[in-house]
Amino acid sequence: MSRTHLICEVDHQYVADRDCLDCAKHRLLRVDRDGKARHCQYPYPYIAACTDKGNRQGAGVSATMIATDCIRKSVLDSRIDYPLYPHELQASIKGTAQHAYFERFNEDGILAEVRLVKQMPSGRYISGQIDRYLAWAHRIEDYKFKSEKTLPTKPPLQYVGQQNIYRYMLETGCTILESGEVIPPQEPITELALFPSNHMDWNELLCPLWPLSRTEWFIESMLDIFDAADKDSAYVPPRQYTQPETTNFCKNWCPIWRQCCTLGGETRDLFVEALSEH
Repeated sequence: MSRTHLICEVDHQYVADRDCLDCAKHRLLRVDRDGKARHCQYPYPYIAACTDKGNRQGAGVSATMIATDCIRKSVLDSRIDYPLYPHELQASIKGTAQHAYFERFNEDGILAEVRLVKQMPSGRYISGQIDRYLAWAHRIEDYKFKSEKTLPTKPPLQYVGQQNIYRYMLETGCTILESGEVIPPQEPITELALFPSNHMDWNELLCPLWPLSRTEWFIESMLDIFDAADKDSAYVPPRQYTQPETTNFCKNWCPIWRQCCTLGGETRDLFVEALSEH
């Protein structure tokens, strides 16, 4: 991500991360639109979580970035600078917190919460942080925290893509990014389990298995789009939604949706298109 600033919840001005942290630490006052001096509603630990850069150093293009609701968002997300309100980061913080908490309770002998990296036949690389791989059960498990009141009853396509990418990496051999440990090709993985949850419910959904050739083709096709953007700064990646100005997903979840509205370019659901044509 290229988030450069936070936007103050009180006066709606851009604030550098270090200044927002200092404000939260000392409960400083800022003047809101009604002329009242007050501090924001977020305590220091929340702002610290908002400003945490995470551990993606060297990760490059990831499974999440290419198996996505909108490839334009993924490509431009790392190229366009933008600010965010602290409240806009709640969903990602809750998901990260859930993963960190569950990680403490993983049983011994499984591969959990590590970032894998794979060199593709084209020479390019793809990475992905896997939640849990149970080699003895030939099974991958993935947690997804959802803010919606109703959980999905079938696995969303982008999560199916992510899971199959992890499966491809393990079955064809990959490396643990942080340690450099080589994981040789694994036995065929027969279950891709997705666990969506919200504040009330928890489901288990099994994702369909793609042929490895299909997954490989999908990864390479999506990497082509990232390459095109790298080689030509004027390249406009296709977007998924015909009317980003009025689409709730774009307005509510995309940090670059304002820029997207002005870019023009073609609209194609490349995720679905790529899978249906191969």
